[in-house]
Amino acid sequence: MLALADNALAHTPPGGRVSITTSIEQKRAVITVADSGTGITGVDQARIFDRFVRTAGSGTSQGQRSFGIGLALVREIAVAAGGTVEVAATGEEGTVMKLTLPLMGSGNP
Repeated sequence: MLALADNALAHTPPGGRVSITTSIEQKRAVITVADSGTGITGVDQARIFDRFVRTAGSGTSQGQRSFGIGLALVREIAVAAGGTVEVAATGEEGTVMKLTLPLMGSGNP
């Protein structure tokens, strides 16, 4: 979750907004990270969680360098825990990432 928040902060311009919300859906914890950046551009959304994939402007709005492994690690950890991560929405108004994990004792892995 911290990596998703860090990614959102890195791609949100000064004065922008990042929000983190939580909920429970069908015996699963859902964490949503939303930002008011420019959205995911220059790369196929289906590949955004692949290792070493970076958006067209490899630098972030904060001038940080990206190696394209953060979101890949988020997916690997989520899947290992029996969960998922996805781009729920992206566009000119920002991006919403959704991390879903099984609740303890819910019978999931």
